[in-house]
Amino acid sequence: MPSELFAAASCIGKEKIAKTQSDCFWHCPGYGLGCALFITTWFIYVSGYGSLFLEVLVRSIYPGYTITPVGSLLGLFCGFMDGFISAALIGWIYNKILSYGSH
Repeated sequence: MPSELFAAASCIGKEKIAKTQSDCFWHCPGYGLGCALFITTWFIYVSGYGSLFLEVLVRSIYPGYTITPVGSLLGLFCGFMDGFISAALIGWIYNKILSYGSH
């Protein structure tokens, strides 16, 4: 089985490079960033550890964010949208570059 993987990996670049799968590529960073903000907010809300760092950092990016239960939901939503839109743009640019090179 490992030899099959190496054989498959060695032909990358010799044939057409695959375009990104939009559903997985766009959703995964969104879920990751949203969940990270949600979990971090609850951790700081309960423990108080690192609250100044998170407030200054995240508040500068997401206006209205606070270290509260409502803020965790706002962070979940804003983090998901930020990750989703950023990955969508990167995937779109990547696919355009691939389609430009194939013409």
